[in-house]
Amino acid sequence: RKQERLVWTMKSVVGFCIVNGGILKVGGSASICSSHWIGNRLSILKCNSLLNQSGGARNSVAVQRDIWTLQKLKSVKRSFGFQLRMSSSEAKDVVDPSVKEIGAEERRAVLMGLQSVQQRIDNVFSTSERKGPPPRLIAVSKTKSSDLIRIAYQSGQRYFGENYVQELVDKAHELQDELPEIKWHFIGPLQTNKARKLVSAPKLCCVESVDREKVASALQRACEDREEILNVMVQVNVSGEETKSGCNPDEVVQLVEFVVNECPKLKFTGLMAIGEPDQSERPEAFNILSRCRAKVATALSIDEHSLELSMGMSNDFERAIVMGSTNVRVGSTIFGARFYPNRS
Repeated sequence: RKQERLVWTMKSVVGFCIVNGGILKVGGSASICSSHWIGNRLSILKCNSLLNQSGGARNSVAVQRDIWTLQKLKSVKRSFGFQLRMSSSEAKDVVDPSVKEIGAEERRAVLMGLQSVQQRIDNVFSTSERKGPPPRLIAVSKTKSSDLIRIAYQSGQRYFGENYVQELVDKAHELQDELPEIKWHFIGPLQTNKARKLVSAPKLCCVESVDREKVASALQRACEDREEILNVMVQVNVSGEETKSGCNPDEVVQLVEFVVNECPKLKFTGLMAIGEPDQSERPEAFNILSRCRAKVATALSIDEHSLELSMGMSNDFERAIVMGSTNVRVGSTIFGARFYPNRS
């Protein structure tokens, strides 16, 4: 029963990685290689085997320790696209169908996608009447493996965006030494009880989704022991949909003034919005965000062009640039369609 419990725990860990040719034969006589790794750096566990050479269970204490270790891996399972290699066809259901090694074709697709997006940004910006630096490209890597981030980084990309706190934290810790110039933007909804965990992420550059005073206050408290000032943006709900995050456009000045006056560990840098589908040449969502920036600039007595606008994604970033975006968030056009595990 202990052996069955251990195997069940293995099945619950999606994308568990055993490298260096290690194998696991369920109910058989094979053993796992001596080093278990997540990514290239984090050594999770070293042992001679989880199942002994005769296929029987180890002693109770060892099995419980192995189960505990594997359960700890659940918190990082979403972030890494590695394989569980096995010697038995009986255990095929252990492997997440999205988990695979990065092949030459997928590597080429990421590089071509990144090059294409950057070229489109440069083309639009060069033909526009805008002045100043070109828009910043945030490569949105949510649900994608760290290997794909490495590929994009090696080709010159430095800014990456994530929607989920745990995923950003896990990837940031894994890649902090290997990719020293990486900069993370958090672009998803933030619960106040996760602010401290988010702020613990190495190389966290900006939180773009501050949508209420409680979130700003939670980030302020979380940053009290942080040496660097944390850049933040205020997210505005430009669609009016209740299901979308962001403050009401009529409340944006009040929220910005709260961040500026009450949160000294936060630096307000601009506004962010997620637009609704709009095929017009000048989407109204972008107009609304631009007007909000003008109101904020007037309230703060600053030049509105000193404030950033984070707007535009894969399907509309070129139109967003024409309308003043300084931050475009592009994911699927670079990394391909996203895979969302069946949580059931």
